[in-house]
Amino acid sequence: MNGAEPDDDLRMIRESARAYAMDEIAAMRARAHHDGDGRIDRRAWQKLAELGWIGLMVPESAGGAGLGLPALAAIAEELGTAVPPEPLVCAAAFATGIVRRGDGAAARDLLASICAGERFAAVAWQETADALPEAAISAAVASRDGRARITGRKRFVAHAASADGFLVTARGEHGIEIHWLALGTPGVVVNLDRTADGGSIGEIVLAGAEVSDATRIASSMTGAGALRDAFDESAVATSAELLGVMRRTLGVTLDYLRTRQQFGRPIGAFQALQHRAVDLYLQQELSASCLAAVLGSWNAQQSAEARAAKASRVKSRCSDAALGIGREAVQMHGAIGFTHECDVGLYLKRAIVLSARYGNAAAHRRRIAATPIADDGDER
Repeated sequence: MNGAEPDDDLRMIRESARAYAMDEIAAMRARAHHDGDGRIDRRAWQKLAELGWIGLMVPESAGGAGLGLPALAAIAEELGTAVPPEPLVCAAAFATGIVRRGDGAAARDLLASICAGERFAAVAWQETADALPEAAISAAVASRDGRARITGRKRFVAHAASADGFLVTARGEHGIEIHWLALGTPGVVVNLDRTADGGSIGEIVLAGAEVSDATRIASSMTGAGALRDAFDESAVATSAELLGVMRRTLGVTLDYLRTRQQFGRPIGAFQALQHRAVDLYLQQELSASCLAAVLGSWNAQQSAEARAAKASRVKSRCSDAALGIGREAVQMHGAIGFTHECDVGLYLKRAIVLSARYGNAAAHRRRIAATPIADDGDER
């Protein structure tokens, strides 16, 4: 975000992430990932763990850094400028966010292994397109032959090809439970597909997968709240990553407008393109302002509904802005913008994926419309 950071710690975190993005990540890596098998580079993932970023929001007592959402958002924004193949937010916000709020016996050990980069946990919660955590979950835990088993189907599981196991949500007798099912568990079938940016997405078919107290990460007492809170944090962190994507997209495009010659002068000298560039810049800065406002009040005492409204507000804006800037950038590049070799296409593809992850703009606008205005005057 523009302007001074609120404290020295955040400034140092941002500078560290910026240096990592410049030194370790390049468009070449993103393009190679796009042409690969959709799995993450485990060596690069281990480096993120060594930097402490995967456990950034995990309490120090549990082996993490004990920092908050603004710190993760600062890192996500800087990494967004370099379209890294590694899905930091999926682990540092969503997976760890669920596990650290869990009350199951297996939660502590799983959390430690995720933070250490030893396990990549994919969250299998979504069952329908455009679903948010408030949506009904049909996958259920039922007793059969004296054993508890999950039956159902999960869709749109991000980075399923890289998963060592899945955090699966299911209806129990008294509410939503979350279980850890390791890859290869009988009754768990994984069907893979690819995303626009070269990653993977999965459909998880649960055909009577056996669960028990040993697999339970969150009971019906904490499951629904853990999913909702981790989802909202992930939506905000993804908005920050989208802001980084749009900043780099616009920066690359402005450089192109300054250097591409037509009719004896740079195409950026033409007023029509200048007007379009200004419109894109306004969308970028409105997104940055919205993100700053949400992060600035995130740690204040507020209801879960108020936080959900804030998360939806920034995610809907950043999703729309990143997609709009990406599409305009490709058009401003002309025919070369549609080629695989042009970097601007990498940013548009990442915007397409991130704008849909953790709810697209339309889904979040519906959520805002359904959220009543809080008693403290907080905006919906």
